[in-house]
Amino acid sequence: MKKSRLTLFFSILYAFISILHLIKVYYFKSIGYRYTQKKWSILIIDSILDYFLVILFFIVVNKTTKKLLNKKKSWKQIALLHIMLSFVMSFIIVLCIYLFHISNGNIKLNDLMLKEVFRYIIATIDVNVLIYFFIISVIYSYHYLKKNQKIEKEKSILERQLMKTRLNLIRSNLQPHFLFNTLNSVSSLIDISPKKAQDTIADLSDLFRELLDTKEKLTTCIELELSTLKKYISILEVRFADNFSFKTIIHDTSILNAKIPYLLLQPIIENSVKHGYSYDHDDLNIILIIQKINDCILITIENDGKSLPDDFCQVKMNIGLESTIERLKSTFNENYFFKMNNNKDKGVITSISFPYIAVKTVDRSN
Repeated sequence: MKKSRLTLFFSILYAFISILHLIKVYYFKSIGYRYTQKKWSILIIDSILDYFLVILFFIVVNKTTKKLLNKKKSWKQIALLHIMLSFVMSFIIVLCIYLFHISNGNIKLNDLMLKEVFRYIIATIDVNVLIYFFIISVIYSYHYLKKNQKIEKEKSILERQLMKTRLNLIRSNLQPHFLFNTLNSVSSLIDISPKKAQDTIADLSDLFRELLDTKEKLTTCIELELSTLKKYISILEVRFADNFSFKTIIHDTSILNAKIPYLLLQPIIENSVKHGYSYDHDDLNIILIIQKINDCILITIENDGKSLPDDFCQVKMNIGLESTIERLKSTFNENYFFKMNNNKDKGVITSISFPYIAVKTVDRSN
């Protein structure tokens, strides 16, 4: 809401109040109650003058309040100034109304005029002070809401920048060591299986091209997330050969259009590979299960590798997993679930749950 809109809003609001006042006067006059001795012509003129004077004061007070807020004056100074201005407004409104009627001959100037003006000021001071503080309440409510909207907007921008930063950290963390390890695998395959080496280079090229082309991407759908993950898995299968297997189970294909943070699954798979292999675990099998339960998406990633240490909760997670949790929070607020714990049989199971939100269009530039 701009300043002009705020003034327009108050003008309409105060016009409504002024009309209500005239209706009240008409009601009391119609039942014979002597609410006021003024003629209708004088009452209407007084209401119109009061209306425009109050609107004028509203504009002045609005500008004054903005300056006070920008200068960050103490609340005592601001309160004292507004109390003084409320009395000034009451005096000026009454004085202007009387001067208008004198200039038009509606009221004759006589010796009792000053006393009459003073009596009228005293008689209406409570109403005028209430009107002034009504003006103040509208103005401060507007500036408070405007400030909150600005804070929320800045917060949203910062959260989005944070998500981009964390996503870039995942990319930068993935690229160097992953690239070197893959190139070493390709090098060893050149003489043994040139076709497989060629396919691996193609998958690596596609994966990195997609990572570079989607720098602004924060969310995607499950279908595209799995497509990106498939390229990553293909490279892992070359690196670890028969010692690695990956299986995806999707109970309902209609959930492929569900919204999901971009590169949510890759850090978890990477973490499973990094910590799943050990001296006692030469082979690693990973199962990815995606299903819809009620109105939520449940993703389960199971592996049969090395179990988590007993003090896992006290161990700081790596960049990828920390980012995964933060991006789930940024995308779904607090309406998500993330848990990583040891499986009953062996290995580790990671469970993720978040609301099902359908993506209307499949767009890689999201």
